Amino acid sequence: MLEIAAGILADLQPLKTGQKRRPPEGTWETSHRPHGCINSGRTWAKLRPTERNGRSSPLLVQCITNAVAMDLTANVLLACRCSPAMVSDASEAADFAARCGEALLVNVGTLSPGALAGARAAAAAANRGLKPWVLDPVGMGATAARSAAILDLVKLKPAVIKANGSEMIALAKALGFGSGAGAAAAPRGVDCAPGVTAEARAFAAASVARGCRCVTVVTGATDYIFWPETETREDRKRFECLAVASGSALQLAVTAMGCALGGLVAAFLGASRADECDPDSLEVVAKVTTAAVAAYGAAAVIAERSASGPGSFRAAFIDALWSLTAEEVNSLGRVSLRVAEFHGAAPPASAPCFPLRRLPPPATRRERGR
Repeated sequence: MLEIAAGILADLQPLKTGQKRRPPEGTWETSHRPHGCINSGRTWAKLRPTERNGRSSPLLVQCITNAVAMDLTANVLLACRCSPAMVSDASEAADFAARCGEALLVNVGTLSPGALAGARAAAAAANRGLKPWVLDPVGMGATAARSAAILDLVKLKPAVIKANGSEMIALAKALGFGSGAGAAAAPRGVDCAPGVTAEARAFAAASVARGCRCVTVVTGATDYIFWPETETREDRKRFECLAVASGSALQLAVTAMGCALGGLVAAFLGASRADECDPDSLEVVAKVTTAAVAAYGAAAVIAERSASGPGSFRAAFIDALWSLTAEEVNSLGRVSLRVAEFHGAAPPASAPCFPLRRLPPPATRRERGR
C-alpha cells in the first residue's frame, strides 16, 4: 500500500516556536525557519504507483473544474502518474465520486447549472465515502451568483480550500470573518487584485481556516498554508503556518496554473487517505498539502531554467513534473514554518455551522480488498 506519510507522519512533531518580541499594535510580522518535519520529496515519491508502494494503478482523481483548466489539470496529473477524470455532470458526478474517485477537486471557474449541481452532489458523496476533496473558489466576490454558489459548497466542508489572495479575502468577508487586516482588498474578477499584501492574504486564510475548521492555502509570491490548530493557546492573534517560497513568475503568464495546483493537492490527499497512517489531524492534512505545493513549485523552478517564454514554460513544466525527483522537491520546494502575528483584530472563533472537523481513519487493507 501507499506509505505516503512515511516522510510526514512518521516524523510528525508538534510545531513549536520560540518567544518573539511583540511588534507595535496594528502590524504584521513573520519569522521563519526550515521545517524539518516535512520530507516533501519522500511524499512526492510515494504518490506514484510502484511495487514498493503496493499500488498497481494510478490514483484516480475526479476533477470538476472549469473549461479553461481541464487540459492543463489533466496533463499535470498524468505527469505525476495519476489518472484524471473530468466527470462533472449532475447525472453521474455523485455516483462516480462514490464508486470510483479516490479524491475530488471542485473548481468553479466557469459556472454552469449542470456542473454546479454535479459539484454539490459529488462533494456530498465524497464526504459520505470519507474521501478528501479540495475547493478552489475561483472568482469569489466577483458576482453575487458566484459568491452564493461558493458559499453553498463551503458548507459541504472541504478538507482544503485553495485560493488566491483576493478570493480568500472575499470568502472571509462573505463568511463574516472580514474584520481586521483582510477586509480592505476587493476582488478583481478571477485574478488577484494588485496591491493585496501578504498580511491581508494571511489574515484571511487564517480566518477561514479557523472559522470553517479546514486547511487553507492562499497563493502568492509565497504560498501560506493554515489550519485551525495553529493559534497559540494564550493569544488568538498569533498563528503558525507553513510557507512555500518556490515557483516561477512565468506561472502568472500561463492560464490555469493555479487551477491545476488544486488537482495535485487533491491527489496528495487521496494518496494520504490510502496510507495506513491515520490522518486524523488537520495538521497532517496541512503537511500533505504543503508537500504538494512544494513539488509544484519545484517543478516550476526547473521549468523556468529552459523556458524562453510562457509557451515553452508550460511544456517544460509538464516535463519537469514527469521527471521530478525527491531530491529536487526537497532542495527546491523551500518549505518553512512561519509565525504570523496579527495585532489589529484576531481571526474569529469557529462558526456555529462549522463544527470541529475530525477526519476518520482510512480503510484497512482488508476493507479495501487489496
